[in-house]
Amino acid sequence: HGLPHNTILPVEEGLQFYREDFVELITIAFEKLVNEGIPYEVDLILVSTQGKETWVRTIGHPIVENGEVVGARGLFQDIDKKKRAQILLDQKQATLKVNNKKIALAQEAAGIGVWLWDVKKNDLEWDDQMYKLYGLTAEDFSSDYETWQNSIHPDDRELSLQEIELALSGKKKFDVKFRIIKPDGTIRHIKGMADVHRDANGEAYQMIGINRDITEER
Repeated sequence: HGLPHNTILPVEEGLQFYREDFVELITIAFEKLVNEGIPYEVDLILVSTQGKETWVRTIGHPIVENGEVVGARGLFQDIDKKKRAQILLDQKQATLKVNNKKIALAQEAAGIGVWLWDVKKNDLEWDDQMYKLYGLTAEDFSSDYETWQNSIHPDDRELSLQEIELALSGKKKFDVKFRIIKPDGTIRHIKGMADVHRDANGEAYQMIGINRDITEER
C-alpha cells in the first residue's frame, strides 16, 4: 500500500486501494465474507499511495464466534511477476491461435491440405483440408500410409510411391503431381510436396507436406 507499518484503515478506505475496475469485485467478496461467512481468494491490482500498480492475491477468512461472524483475517501475496508473465503468455497464445486460424483460412481458400507422416510408426496425420480434398472424414481414415495409397488413381500410384521412396532415400525432394479418386468416383488432380526430417544418423523418421488441388489449373 505504501503506508507506514501498523497503519489501521477503515474497511471502506482500505478497499479503495484496489484499482477502480477491481473495487466492485473485492467489495462483493468482502460482503459475502462478513454476511455469509464465505472466505475468498482473488487476484487483484493494488495501487500504492505512490500510484504503483501491483498484482496481489488477497485471501480472506471469517472469524466466527458462537456461529456469528465477528471479524475477518487475511493476507496478501505479491504475485506481480508471476501474474504479468502469465498474462504475457496468455496474450502470446491468443495471438498464436488467431494466426493459426488465419493460416487455416488461407489454406482452405487456396485448397491446401497439410499432412504429417511418422515413418517409423506408419502414422499419418491429416488436417481438416486434407479430408476435404480426398472426400473423406476422420472416421473413414485409418491414419496409415496405405489409406493414402488406396486413394491414388491406379495409373499414378506406382510413380507416386516411387517418389516417396526417392525422397526417403534422400535422392530427391518429394514434388509430384498425381490423381486421386474420391469415394464418390470424382477424379481430382493433386500436387504434392514434402520435406523429410532425419535423425542424427541420417535416417528418415518423418515427412511433412502439403497437397493442393490443381484440377482447375489443368
